Amino acid sequence: MLEPSYQRGIERLAAFISQFPQHRVLTKSELNKYRIRFSAGWEIYPFLPDPKIQLRLLLTSEFPYSPPRIAVYPAPPILTWPHLENEGLLCLLADGATFSVENIEAVTRALLSDACTLVTACLNGEIDEQFEDEFDSYWLQWPATTKRFQSLCAPGGVTRWVYSSRLRQLRIVADDRKVLESWMLSCWGEDIKGKVHRIPLIRLQRPMRPVEYPETFGKLLQLVETDTEAQLMIQEIVNSDTEERKALIFSFGGRRGHGFAGIVWPAEEKLQKLTKGFRKTHIPQYVLARRYQAIPMKGALVTRCDSSWVHGRDHNPDVPRLVEKTVVLLGAGSLGSGVAELLTKMGIKKLVVVDPDLMATENASRHTLGVASSSLKKATKLIRLLRKRCPHIEFVAYEGPWEYMYQRTPAVFTSADLIISTIGGWKSESMLNSLANSIEGFPPVIYGWLEPHAAAGHAIAFWGGKGCLRCITTELGAARLPVTKWPGSTRFEIPMCGGMFQPYGAIELSYAQGLVADLAADILLSRVNSSVHRTWIGQMKLLESGRGEWNPDWISRHGHPEDGGKIINLTVTADTGCPVCGENR
Repeated sequence: MLEPSYQRGIERLAAFISQFPQHRVLTKSELNKYRIRFSAGWEIYPFLPDPKIQLRLLLTSEFPYSPPRIAVYPAPPILTWPHLENEGLLCLLADGATFSVENIEAVTRALLSDACTLVTACLNGEIDEQFEDEFDSYWLQWPATTKRFQSLCAPGGVTRWVYSSRLRQLRIVADDRKVLESWMLSCWGEDIKGKVHRIPLIRLQRPMRPVEYPETFGKLLQLVETDTEAQLMIQEIVNSDTEERKALIFSFGGRRGHGFAGIVWPAEEKLQKLTKGFRKTHIPQYVLARRYQAIPMKGALVTRCDSSWVHGRDHNPDVPRLVEKTVVLLGAGSLGSGVAELLTKMGIKKLVVVDPDLMATENASRHTLGVASSSLKKATKLIRLLRKRCPHIEFVAYEGPWEYMYQRTPAVFTSADLIISTIGGWKSESMLNSLANSIEGFPPVIYGWLEPHAAAGHAIAFWGGKGCLRCITTELGAARLPVTKWPGSTRFEIPMCGGMFQPYGAIELSYAQGLVADLAADILLSRVNSSVHRTWIGQMKLLESGRGEWNPDWISRHGHPEDGGKIINLTVTADTGCPVCGENR
């Protein structure tokens, strides 16, 4: 117990409860009957429509830092009322709800008042529709819910056939067979070709209430009595000889969004008992129909894995547009790997990662991949990792220079919605810049790079013939106007031929990763449709640690960054003398 706060709280609550005309202290034996370990409690006789019902005020040893719980006694059966948990406990506070630790009397008074209001409404049958609002919670409390589904199906839609396959005790369901096969291979390493079956997805008008849960096959038919197509689908399942098909999934919309629920028939050997007492071919149809009506159904809790849920719980308005977008990422180094991860979390349709290099252990501290991927191709290892996280997204890796890939399959580039280059190599990026300016209708290209020590980061995209990469760089590929200025070389040598590296850490790198990914999102969602240059200016401490300074030329052009830690949007100006795009104007 959290003494002395607990003891003082008990004394204060005892004084507060003494104001009630009828109350008593619960015995230790009564408290021990609850599965939650309560350390103190009182029974109170409030004014309720049913005088036989009492409320119990229950405390744990974490009180007053944990609020009191209110329980109904005697406890109604589970699923009798909404907001009723096991052993009569009432769910009065939402997860994460805050409350006063000091004014415990006011907290208790409010909870008792809410409990009286809730119990009265439940006794009068006034809030049964709230069973629909929190369907998943009540469906899970149904004793028959013993199975598990994972759904890749799109929310909404109509009654339709979907595809299903099982992995041990888990059933995976998807609208598209190829998506299902890809998911199983990516997520579980299972090749399920030849193990996929069709099952019905039946669209209900609203979520089910507990009294409507299909305990038997007869109640299942009642649920779909107005849906002729659903009835025909169920009949096909009943007549199927394949046990794997004897399941279906419901979908529905409610006041709080879309939901799903699964139903599973008993095992085949249990169905064979339907013919008990008769020869299988001589059982009267009316007897078979009556017995089948009484077959018990099993419920399945459905975990949603579709894009709309994974990338925003149905409340991200960008998802419907992003799930149609394809991005080609050139360069899967420290900057590019983080951008790839953010694009994946964003929920695009397809990501193509191009990088010819191997993963090095010394880069693990700032790369999405770790030491275990050392000496392996970064592109392939990266998409394998990301595919595990979001197997509903399509990933492609190319383990060579992007120039070779373009020569063989130019459509990969020209059909993309966006190309991002985080290569950081002038040879490759100058070629990409030239290509983008020579092909009409070429997708927009974002160039992302870091200044020394990741003290500044840049993301720039060119549009409509207004500028190109060469407009802002020297003939050697260096930025004409960097944010920072450093004394001497900022690269460090390592004991190998030509070995040099630029020191910076994961924290300062993360700002540049977000900068590039954010610009990508704006372009994919049509928030940006003209040339744009965004710069992240790091904090002054990065300059001080490396004896750098803010570039005086930058200050005269764009103003003093002060202590840094900000994003600057710069106007892109085309260079009329640019050797790449100047001649086109």
